Amino acid sequence: MNITLTSLLDAFIHLPHAVAVYDSKDLNIAFVNTEMLQIWNRSDNLIDRNFGDVFPEHVEQGFDGLLRNVWITGETFNAQETRAEIVIDGVRTARYFDFQYLALKNESGNTYAILHTAKEVSDRMLAWKTVQEREASEAAINEELMASNEELISTTEELGATLEKLEFSYGRLEVSENQLKQIIQTAPIGLGVIHAKTKNIQSANDHFLKLLEIDQRGVGRPFPTVLSEDKVALFNRLIDQVSQTKEPIFRPEIRTTLKGFSKDYYHNVTYHPIFAYDGEVDCVLIVASDITEQRKSIVEVEDALNQLRLAKISAGLGTFDLDVENDRLVWDERCKELFGVPIQNDVSYGSDFVNGLHSEDKKRVLEQIDRSFNQNLSGGNFDVSYRTLGASDGVVRHVHAIGKVYFSEYGKPVRFVGTVRDMSNEVKMLEDLTQRDLELQQLNEELATTNEELMSINEEYQVTNEMLLTAQITSQQLNESLKRAYDQLLESEDRLNLAIQSAYIGTWKLDVEESKVYWDDRTRELYGFTDDEVVAYKDVLKYMHEADRPSVELAIDKAISPEFREDYDVTFRTIDRAGNLFRWIHAKGKSYFDEQGNPTFFSGIVLDITDAMLQKERTDAFHNLVSQKERKLQLIVDSAKVGTYTFNYLTKEIQFNDHSQNLFGFTSAKKKHEPDVIENTVATYLPLLKKGMASATAEGLLYDEVFQILDKPSGESKWLRFMGSSAGEADPNMFYGVIIDVTAQKIDEKRKTDFLGIASHELRSPLTALTGYLQILEYKWPTMQPDRIAAIVRSAEHQTTRMRALIDGFLDISHVEEGELHLNNDLIDLQDVVHDVYETFIDTVKDHVFQLRTLEHMPLVRGDRGKIEQVIVNFVNNAIKYTPSNTKITLILELAEQDVIVRVEDEGPGISEDNQTRLFDKFYRIHSANSPLISGFGIGLYISKEIVRMHGGEIGVTSVQGQGATFWFSLPIYSVD
Repeated sequence: MNITLTSLLDAFIHLPHAVAVYDSKDLNIAFVNTEMLQIWNRSDNLIDRNFGDVFPEHVEQGFDGLLRNVWITGETFNAQETRAEIVIDGVRTARYFDFQYLALKNESGNTYAILHTAKEVSDRMLAWKTVQEREASEAAINEELMASNEELISTTEELGATLEKLEFSYGRLEVSENQLKQIIQTAPIGLGVIHAKTKNIQSANDHFLKLLEIDQRGVGRPFPTVLSEDKVALFNRLIDQVSQTKEPIFRPEIRTTLKGFSKDYYHNVTYHPIFAYDGEVDCVLIVASDITEQRKSIVEVEDALNQLRLAKISAGLGTFDLDVENDRLVWDERCKELFGVPIQNDVSYGSDFVNGLHSEDKKRVLEQIDRSFNQNLSGGNFDVSYRTLGASDGVVRHVHAIGKVYFSEYGKPVRFVGTVRDMSNEVKMLEDLTQRDLELQQLNEELATTNEELMSINEEYQVTNEMLLTAQITSQQLNESLKRAYDQLLESEDRLNLAIQSAYIGTWKLDVEESKVYWDDRTRELYGFTDDEVVAYKDVLKYMHEADRPSVELAIDKAISPEFREDYDVTFRTIDRAGNLFRWIHAKGKSYFDEQGNPTFFSGIVLDITDAMLQKERTDAFHNLVSQKERKLQLIVDSAKVGTYTFNYLTKEIQFNDHSQNLFGFTSAKKKHEPDVIENTVATYLPLLKKGMASATAEGLLYDEVFQILDKPSGESKWLRFMGSSAGEADPNMFYGVIIDVTAQKIDEKRKTDFLGIASHELRSPLTALTGYLQILEYKWPTMQPDRIAAIVRSAEHQTTRMRALIDGFLDISHVEEGELHLNNDLIDLQDVVHDVYETFIDTVKDHVFQLRTLEHMPLVRGDRGKIEQVIVNFVNNAIKYTPSNTKITLILELAEQDVIVRVEDEGPGISEDNQTRLFDKFYRIHSANSPLISGFGIGLYISKEIVRMHGGEIGVTSVQGQGATFWFSLPIYSVD
């Protein structure tokens, strides 16, 4: 594509109109903006695909042929209010458009692209049709208004008797609601109760309203009237899902940005169904727990990992890793850059490294590598400078490489790793200075050429803008014509609606041919629909009472029958989606026929007569509502897992709910006194507890403190958050509040502090030693013997290796979480892997007894041998760390149906059930009296779990305290099928 077309496409992407560009005779789609994709009802990538292949339905309608004719003839094609069938949800749907196919020609007059602009005018066509239909239906409606007014007067008189019976029920309901509001307002978490059908905010505390960024004026109103559209769509979807499935929904780590606050907040949000007496979901309880501080701790740890990763990048070092046995070479991005290899390409020793060496340096470098592979000659050390020749860019670079070769127990090289540093700047500095004048001259020539091209592009932009202005004027004229017609329609419709609304009557119309019902807001309300302006006729019948449906269908059939043409006058009941009685309806209507006697449409009015026919049922419903509110109050407290308490200053009695009883370790449900609670509270916090409650009572403020208690039956320490307030003048001796267990949050805070301290200590130790060795070499190397210098270098290298191992552990976590952990897919004999691990520990660890149990023949599995060996070694190292000396560690390999299982058993102190559930979590480490603090970061088992998961296997631990532990994992057996 030439630069002129590219520039035009960049401009078109910002246009508010639907635009597409085709750049070949085969109608290849070179550009399409979002507005055109919406018209086509497509969201996938259509670039570089042929129009006919993507839209076969448009080929059938002739649009493909029109485009090809424009390409051949170069003549622009314009169309107004043209019908086109668009595939929407798998169904071809008719729409109307104004569009233009404009041929873009080069200087020779040949077409090099087609500019396709379009605007949908379906609403305009529908408006004209609606005007004609409304005028026909207005006449019929006016005839029926007089009869409906008489029925309305009778209904109004009957409503008065019902109102007196409802006042008593409202009194009981108000008491229950006040209790519910007090519990919700004092809760330290966001609580909101939303009606499942109307989406009204029935109850909400300040915390919940703060998250929605509204105030108490929003309570009692539906979502769409107080929230933004995106929030309304989200809440509607989740609340409807809970209503349909009758199951709670848990959404973790939801980010919230509040106006006036500089930071983001994170919450775990749960949607609990609250059931009515008939078993259906009546309301949804939304519980939002603030986890901002917990997530902040995780982010701080991840930042520490990123800082370690950036340390290598800032040094400008490339790294390489050669698996000598399997001839597999791994370069990082910097190393690939130094050899001129694209970052996304895999590399190999022969084709990329050897071929990437400069021809004059290749022999010398390969000889040095061969020498490094000889353990006796070099000790595995590699240090050489050479030139590389970029594979893709042909650039010559000067590099300095330092590496280390690792050997097997037989002296055979197995792995060659190291770093590469770019030295090209130093070598090429003089060459760059001499070339500067020449490059500046060439640059000036290129700038001149670029200026000429820009002038040509500006001229083409001017032509395009004039064309767009003409199209805009035409569109504006059409809109003004449509607006005049629309204003006339609105004036007529307002007169009709005023008459209908004054009588509280709904209107409807049945399109007999399409079998669709069109109705106004009042009719939609009477049938129980929320926002559907057009509904299928069969769906309307579905919401009529089963006993009334046959008579209604018979009356409609006779009304639209050319033979009978009877007036439509019926009374029936409607039902809701659950099949329950919704309303009593009185409907009247009349059919209209064309010249051939066929019915065209059937319209009429409806009147709500429910109050006159269901007085007794309404009274009973309000009595049931009172009982339901009482059950709802208890369900909200239980669902939120919030403890509640009341404290009497005079009697010193404390009343707990069941959850509070469990938090303090009380077993009986009788009332507690102040000494009972004080006995379980850590002494340090007693003055703060008493002073805080007294201050809150005296000043009328909210009491909010965190205390540590001791659960004496279990001996465990807990952290509890107390919140509450005095009842005030109504009952000054009573104090009400809630209790929340925040022990997990305190533990997470301590675990973050422990991890940062351990990481700092573990990384500082080798770095301090390495600094000391370098200082010795800096000040004393002229007077030192060569063997002493070599010893210090080896010691420094050991500390570097130690620090690299620590950093590799963090990088493994990063690779796992970013989905970049690479796995080989080789056939593996786990019997060989387990045996190699067993032999290694037999030779290197003397303070434990190792045993091996395996079968004679084992099937193969597929995976990465090195990663699987890493999991087994981690299991064995943990067994060595956490078990006493001279105890037995057993490696077991066994077969179970479709899996091979590897187990590592030890005779250590065992692991509690609570620790077993979190043992494979990131950074989790066991702390107990039977398990002393041992060096480590708590990442080995987490990485092991991810490796096994990526192999399609399972991992776990079984243990009983005092009887050792067994760590295991399973991998699926390889099958040829």
